[in-house]
Amino acid sequence: LTVDDGYKDNYNILLRELRIKINSLQFIGDFNTYMTYTFTAQIPDDIYGDPILISGSDSCGFSRTEYLIINERDAKPKVFEIKYNSHCSSFKQAIIHNDLLAVGHEETFYLFNLNSKTNLLNLKMFGYFGHLYLDHEKFYIADESGIYCIDSNASVQWHKNSLAIDGVIIDKFTEDRIYGRGDWDPPGGWREFTLDKKTGISLNLN
Repeated sequence: LTVDDGYKDNYNILLRELRIKINSLQFIGDFNTYMTYTFTAQIPDDIYGDPILISGSDSCGFSRTEYLIINERDAKPKVFEIKYNSHCSSFKQAIIHNDLLAVGHEETFYLFNLNSKTNLLNLKMFGYFGHLYLDHEKFYIADESGIYCIDSNASVQWHKNSLAIDGVIIDKFTEDRIYGRGDWDPPGGWREFTLDKKTGISLNLN
């Protein structure tokens, strides 16, 4: 696909919006089981029940509220509440894996246990939340300039910064490596990188 210089800015904006929409459909286990999610400022009138706060009790005094509505096949919609202070990012994403709900929203990554209904982790991103990935029981969270690796016990395994100045994307996981890109000259100034999957150490940074 070739894009004329005059359209590159709009193209990059549309591409990011498309990634957000694609990410709102998450397949779990196989292609017969799926979930869809929606972030909204208000709970629709046809959904009943109190929302579950996933941002932790310390967030109760925050000035802003957004709701996460999750629909799974043949199940009643689940409504979760996020309290936060400021808007800094249009990227929002959610994944359910086993009994864990992982959410990236504004400048924070949340990990929430659905069985015990407890907040396990509130992790403030550098700059803003960008993208959320799941690979072999670990969550990988990209922010403005780097990547965090979080295990299912809500422990930060490693954090690699200085991969970009305005956005990081993971393109592929292998058994021992992570391949991705960081934007160093926005919009569109992407440089590829390779990380050791176990440690987050850079194997090369072009």
